[in-house]
Amino acid sequence: MDCRDHHVHTVDGSVRHQRAYYHCGHCHQGHCPADGDLGLEGHWSPTLLPVVTLLGAVAPFAQACDILHKVTGLRFAPETCRRRTEAVGAELQAQHQQQQAVVLPKPPDWDFSLPARDGQQFPGTVAYVGLDAFAVPTRGPGGVDWKMLYVGLLYDPGKEHTLYLVG
Repeated sequence: MDCRDHHVHTVDGSVRHQRAYYHCGHCHQGHCPADGDLGLEGHWSPTLLPVVTLLGAVAPFAQACDILHKVTGLRFAPETCRRRTEAVGAELQAQHQQQQAVVLPKPPDWDFSLPARDGQQFPGTVAYVGLDAFAVPTRGPGGVDWKMLYVGLLYDPGKEHTLYLVG
């Protein structure tokens, strides 16, 4: 056993971490057993792959890569986005043909309960967050250009005011 570097693409950019690597002297194969538990089989994090495939499904692959770069700082070729999107689509199609349900991962069981305030109880919720982005066409010297407008919402059920962010 030794430790090896592993580069992973995440929604926060590329990260490098060290992982335990085991090598079998008999079959000459190596493996990292913790990768499966962490969802890190390959170089795509389990949070980034759904984002890439969703963008690839709703926008042309070149545009999806541009959006991904603006949001995460990661640069991928449109062909990479196409391959990832089509691979996930093929998996979903196979599940559909076999009449298998798509099982969504269970979120962590965290307890964000807030203490009672002014006689109100807020079990399981700290705040609501919403984020949306949409393209706005603008005219320039080279023709039509698309600008992304981002709108965010932060709502705390224990307060009277809602915070809106536009950027």
